[in-house]
Amino acid sequence: MMNVFISLVFSLAVALPVFAQTSTTPLRDGAQRVREETRQAVTQLRQAAQQNIKAMREGFATSTQQRVADFRGAMDAKRQEMKSAAEAKRTQMRAKLQTIKDERKKKIVERVDGQIQALNQKMQSHFSDMLARLAAALDRVSERADKTAEKGVDVSSVRTAIAEAQSAIAASKAAIEAQVGKVYVASITTEDALRLEVGKTRQALRDDLHAVGEAIKRAHDAVKKAAVALAQVSKGQNDVTATTSTSTVQ
Repeated sequence: MMNVFISLVFSLAVALPVFAQTSTTPLRDGAQRVREETRQAVTQLRQAAQQNIKAMREGFATSTQQRVADFRGAMDAKRQEMKSAAEAKRTQMRAKLQTIKDERKKKIVERVDGQIQALNQKMQSHFSDMLARLAAALDRVSERADKTAEKGVDVSSVRTAIAEAQSAIAASKAAIEAQVGKVYVASITTEDALRLEVGKTRQALRDDLHAVGEAIKRAHDAVKKAAVALAQVSKGQNDVTATTSTSTVQ
């Protein structure tokens, strides 16, 4: 009887480790499978996010390029409208310049006149490009605000900032268009007054370009304000989401 009892105990001692190993293996395999599936899901989400970011950047670049092209087209059209009037004033200037006997002074006036026209056109194109990029950036802020609002987030502060930025951009565009319509030609009276008149014309251009630049700066600041407002709203929503998730887990 004692021998039977000893044999039974020995059998249980051998069987228990085998049973434990057998029961643990499926759990370990299950945990590994869950980790692998999680890793794959995270990888897929990361790849999808990268693709979305790439698409957004490409879309923004395309939108910006189109904006620049549209602004340049509008400015070129305006410039063509003013071309006849500008040429007429310049022809009058050259005719009056012929009354000046000092050839050196006449050449200086003609050279400065060319520099003034070139600078004016260059800055018009520069301002147009800047404004086009600001408008494209504001479009992007508006699109993101729409998507944020679809999630039930209050974006009224962002809408207000966007409206202000749109007004600033419109004012800047009007300033650029007005600049395109201006013609800078020195008034030729007497030889002694040449230096003074050319100086006045050059200063008038500088003052006008500065005014347009200030309008562009205001538009830039307004667009930046709208972007910051959107970022603050989005951050607030993320904080709420994170807090809710943490509370749920706890």
